Amino acid sequence: MFKASINGPNRRKNRVGSSLSTPETTKNQQDQEKVEAPLRFRVKRSTDDNTPSEEGHACYFTANSIAGKELIRQHQLQLSQSEVTQQEGQNDPILIHFHDIPVFVLRAIPIDEQQTDTNPVRKGEEDVGTMYISEVHCHNHKICEDSIYKVTCCSRPPTQNDNGDYDELAAVEVEVLLRNTRSDEFNMEVQEDSKHIYPETPSFSATSIAKHLMNHTYSCVLSVNEMMTISIEGIELVCRLSQIRIVSNAKEALGGGLTSAEASMDEPYRGKVAVNTEFYITSGASEALSHVTIEGERKLPTGQLPEDVIHVTTSDLEWFPVRRVLLAPCIKLTRYVQAGRGKYVNDALPLLSDEDRSDDAPIDDNCPHCKVPIDCCTFDRILLFIVSLLYPSEYKFVLNLSEVNAMADAAEALGLQPLIDLCTSQSSSFDSRVRKDRYIRFAEVKRRNDLGGELLILLDGMVLDITRWLEEHPGGPSIIPSQALNMDCTVFFEMYHVSRQSFLYLKSFYIGELSPEDHAALSSSAEGVSASDAFLQSLRSYTNEWRVKISENVSVEIHKSF
Repeated sequence: MFKASINGPNRRKNRVGSSLSTPETTKNQQDQEKVEAPLRFRVKRSTDDNTPSEEGHACYFTANSIAGKELIRQHQLQLSQSEVTQQEGQNDPILIHFHDIPVFVLRAIPIDEQQTDTNPVRKGEEDVGTMYISEVHCHNHKICEDSIYKVTCCSRPPTQNDNGDYDELAAVEVEVLLRNTRSDEFNMEVQEDSKHIYPETPSFSATSIAKHLMNHTYSCVLSVNEMMTISIEGIELVCRLSQIRIVSNAKEALGGGLTSAEASMDEPYRGKVAVNTEFYITSGASEALSHVTIEGERKLPTGQLPEDVIHVTTSDLEWFPVRRVLLAPCIKLTRYVQAGRGKYVNDALPLLSDEDRSDDAPIDDNCPHCKVPIDCCTFDRILLFIVSLLYPSEYKFVLNLSEVNAMADAAEALGLQPLIDLCTSQSSSFDSRVRKDRYIRFAEVKRRNDLGGELLILLDGMVLDITRWLEEHPGGPSIIPSQALNMDCTVFFEMYHVSRQSFLYLKSFYIGELSPEDHAALSSSAEGVSASDAFLQSLRSYTNEWRVKISENVSVEIHKSF
């Protein structure tokens, strides 16, 4: 859980925009579709005269305008590039957003409109379409009537999840208020000519409101704090989305496909209404004149933290529940990351005293507790760095010069070698540790191991210095020297490490490449057994990005399977 830094529209995983991810399109298709025409629409207020009958939580746009035709084309293009298959007999809705950052996503319905003498095309606006939008949508999207806005098609999010679409909503909590305040001595004079006069607090069934909302929003993408209006028995209600829960899929806790949002426990803020979405209906502010009584009112239950959480207390006694996958690169926190596993399987669960533990941290969920000598703001930045380390395609981390010293001290306290390298300088630390100009000979590896004080191992041609890691090794400090010293340990590495978690440490230990001339003579940790091709492919897909390439005239390929 991040205190602030990862929250907000700019940092959201489900951020949507006009740029499409098209990994499977051909080059000709990419060249043809590289430039998308801008979508500009003049906003007008929707009325019974200019739009069809009510079709739920949506706006309407002129399909026969240049902008309307382009919007439909972009919608169809996004669907064709998505792996989502439409259900037979159903059409995916056109989804749009205003402004550069999609605070809210709106369903758009095409309509035909003929130009007339009373509604001519304005000069310079030949490519501008018309979009009819309700008052509540104008409020949600912060737009004004009779103004031209750029619209972005977002029928599919460019950063797609496992199913290539917006996450389905499992449950939503909705606060309900009267759209027009009920009458009393304070406002009776103001509303005496209005048809919306409520002498008493009106009462509604939560089931009835939920049914109306389902009909009103089905297949729409809803966001937290979005407003909707519905009408029941002639009374208009304003419904505000206060909380959501998305449908989650069970996945392995570490290296087994967790998304960045799941790993960082980023609170969901947007999702698509599906058949099984459950609505929790509550009444709004009890003291307000717009208060209503809800029969069968219920609140969305408080979410539970995952079982693989570590409760971290910072030096200023702030509490961070952090999933183990995020703390795995921190060598000095291995005891907490591996609690209940390996050599720690019989150890008591690490806990903190009342004095050291944050008052906010729970104590009865059977999860480990640790305290770090880092303030909450710096630790928040540490977590953002680790997220960028684990999910480089989604997040980029920029280290500010003003924070280098604090981040370097924090990295040393945690044993976070990649951040230590970054703080020292993006290149100098790694370059000074790694031998780039020549190979490391096996004789040198053996000599340094025999002298003591260092422990070097050989893995798929890589030379790794694990001296500082040995005491923290979950399998204990003796298994590596007894089984993997002065030989190729690739087979044993595969046998003992079933997930990609262990890959996270390799760059921190890497010091160079073993000479190809020594490959043939190198014995294996398991004679007669070779590492599987699948494991080697997975390993190299992670390590090839930073393994050095020695510029020498050698006849043996460096990344040769043993």
